[in-house]
Amino acid sequence: MKDVNFGLALEITGARGNTPTIAMNARDVLLTYTYFADRGPLYYRLGKRKAATIEWGKDLPLDSGVYSSCALAFPGIAVEVHQSQNLRDLYSKVGPVGGSTVDWMKSEFYDDGVKPSVAINDSQAVVEVHSSEAPLKFGLYYHVGRHDAQKVQFYKKEGTYFGSGLNPRVAMNNRGDVVAVWESKPLGFSIFYRVGRIAGETIEWLGPEPDEGYDSGAEPAVALSDDGFVIEVHRSESLGRQIFHRVGSLNGGAIEWAAPATPFDDGERPNVARVGKLAAQVHLSETTGRVYFSTSLVTDRAAWMSDRLATLGARTLPKLALPASHDAGMYRVTNAVPPPAARTQDLNLYEQLSIGIRYFDLRPRWYDNTFYIHHEVVRDAFGPPLDEVLEDVRRFMEDRRELVILKFSHYRDFTDEVYKKLVQAIQAKLGTWLYTRPDPKQRLADIPLNAYLKDHGTILVVCDELYPVDNPANGIYVFRDWELKYPPSQYDDLRVYDIFTNRASYETVRDDQRRKFEAYNGICKDGKTPCDLFLLSWTVTPPVAEPVRIRAKTANRNLGNEIAGYTIPNRFGRQINFVYLDYVQYARAADVCLYLNGETV
Repeated sequence: MKDVNFGLALEITGARGNTPTIAMNARDVLLTYTYFADRGPLYYRLGKRKAATIEWGKDLPLDSGVYSSCALAFPGIAVEVHQSQNLRDLYSKVGPVGGSTVDWMKSEFYDDGVKPSVAINDSQAVVEVHSSEAPLKFGLYYHVGRHDAQKVQFYKKEGTYFGSGLNPRVAMNNRGDVVAVWESKPLGFSIFYRVGRIAGETIEWLGPEPDEGYDSGAEPAVALSDDGFVIEVHRSESLGRQIFHRVGSLNGGAIEWAAPATPFDDGERPNVARVGKLAAQVHLSETTGRVYFSTSLVTDRAAWMSDRLATLGARTLPKLALPASHDAGMYRVTNAVPPPAARTQDLNLYEQLSIGIRYFDLRPRWYDNTFYIHHEVVRDAFGPPLDEVLEDVRRFMEDRRELVILKFSHYRDFTDEVYKKLVQAIQAKLGTWLYTRPDPKQRLADIPLNAYLKDHGTILVVCDELYPVDNPANGIYVFRDWELKYPPSQYDDLRVYDIFTNRASYETVRDDQRRKFEAYNGICKDGKTPCDLFLLSWTVTPPVAEPVRIRAKTANRNLGNEIAGYTIPNRFGRQINFVYLDYVQYARAADVCLYLNGETV
């Protein structure tokens, strides 16, 4: 099913404030927020979408006031509502978007209240919601109206009651469907929604006011598309201030949620918008008051290859970008006292596959007649049994038409006989999907995706070192890295440039990997042997006593923004083939690779 993956957000440089809101149309992105604190004034920024990021313009003054909310319609009309600075008066304003600014008209008073939220659609309809201005009343009210290029005209002078709570947010689509979300009374830590439809000058609510929440949390916000797809964000009720997303679909007066809420970052006061295949969220830092943002494709990441065979099917591996998982099996460390640097992932392989990862770095160890995943650097760190990892892959492949690459290397306590046992375990569990090439002389890098996925999903198993050469087996291929630690030969099935930076500084890794890609010419270290694929090792190596997660956060947060600045293909006509990550879900890896594969929004 379609979902979003916002990952770790990136700071909007210089934006410090409160209650940020985001709006999008097919061309522009609009951000409004209260400058620095709840005292005001209000500022706005315009941005342009660029691959997996947004290029933001500069801060521009919007108005005096607090608690702004904004909306954008096609072809470029912005609507904004806010609360006055010192009173409980509500104002609206309109402006056409031109270039890097909005030509805002004057503010118009429309009601009494606090913390308003606004939504518009391409038919010039406007829906606004707000809380009661009376302390401790907790009433929620709405307005319906229309806008032109000059102002908003609400049909009624006073808002209409629709619920009891705080901090309402609203979304509307071009069909006139409306979703309002809000939080319960103070310290209730429950969030509610209500679904309605525009009916003339009012909203026809499809069901009674809810008496129980759809989730725990606070500060919810919502986006709604024309097909009834709902994206909701909120913060946790705890002091940890995590922020979550969840998706669902309208079904009459209810939302059918696809899954429980998923955390994606720390922060507070999140807000969300969606246009077409692109969603974006903004939120405040939970500690500094800085504003952060991230984007997400709205897509089914578990089926991203099969859904795009019409455009990607003719491409060979050197023309494709795949999300890749470093030390993919170290999502659980089974040592009694786990070494801090041993864990590199949160998700098991089924979960990693479901969010789009397609290349997996697996490091087997033979111990006590059982294969385990292990960590090469943290020598005594045990991960889960290999059988668990293979079972996750098998379970995913049962109903998927995707290409999955499993790379085995860094064997520990192996002999030829142990390697044969490894092959038998792989064949027993995954044999149905193991790839067998029709022509043994054809290199794996020369086979188009359509051929790999001709009839069903396919698993491509590649193994490093001499074991696969000395012990050939059906469905098992020979991997070689760019350095050619073993002499190149007819047995090399896939050669990959895979050189990590091995530094603890994100900036050092960033600069080094960029230089490596710019210099990559498709030739191995010996200067003559072709190298098939380039792996961008976006991994920071911390000291052994420090958790990988800490430094991986910075790398993952910056991935989309940095890749958007690459020249691809490089001067040698080469592109990034694997984007290799720790804690893959926080980097929006599938989205970045889809953009590298030519996705447009």
